[in-house]
Amino acid sequence: MLGKLTSIAHTSVPQPLEYLIKDVGRRFGQLQVRNVRCCVLGAEALLLEVSGNRSLRELSLHVLAPTVLASSKPAKETLAALRKAGYAPVQQKIDGTVAVEQTVVDRPPLLVEQHYYRAAPEPPSQAELRELAEHLLAQPDKAPSGVALPGNPWIDMQIMPPGSLDEMTDPFDGLVPFLAERTALTDPELELLAEALEAGTDVEIEYRDENGRSTSGVITPDDVDEVYLDAFCHLREDDRQFRLDRIRSVAAVKRRRRTKS
Repeated sequence: MLGKLTSIAHTSVPQPLEYLIKDVGRRFGQLQVRNVRCCVLGAEALLLEVSGNRSLRELSLHVLAPTVLASSKPAKETLAALRKAGYAPVQQKIDGTVAVEQTVVDRPPLLVEQHYYRAAPEPPSQAELRELAEHLLAQPDKAPSGVALPGNPWIDMQIMPPGSLDEMTDPFDGLVPFLAERTALTDPELELLAEALEAGTDVEIEYRDENGRSTSGVITPDDVDEVYLDAFCHLREDDRQFRLDRIRSVAAVKRRRRTKS
């Protein structure tokens, strides 16, 4: 450039322009830019081996510096090719720290054992009941203990011996002695409470709480155990438990039973 300027100039090239051109010439090309997809970093000897590996030719590796190789493929493809060739590379972030890779494992779906719920049996039809009745009537006096309904294995009819129904007792027959052992009620009160439990009728009780205070109220007994009487309290409008040994008296009430909500 100085030679061309000198050839066309009428006088010599001005000294400031000559210094400027020479200064630019000294800095020109000191920085170079090359297109790369990613870089491979490592020891000089190892990178020399990697650059000469024929199985990595698809990466078009070029030496940028003794410890730097340029790859024409993205980092993901470069890592896969290096691993396929037997190396164990790691990926770095932009700041030079190691990027932790998370491997997604394609596992088969988890099979959860499904419980089998057997459907309720269908009720026997009129024809089946008629067939069963004819079958029972054709049996001798001493019939077997169980007769299966033909065509319906879900139904098992039990034949009871004659007179067995007379031996069946009312489940509330033993309720009065049961209550007598756990309360201080009189016999009429025991019978009234047992009847209320059996029929679901209302009774009025006098009850002493844990602080010794006595209260009266109408209840509808529902169930009883060794310690408590379960009942619907009409005063509290809720189901309550009453200790048997704290019931002081039981009396009848002249009103209709209130239905629980």
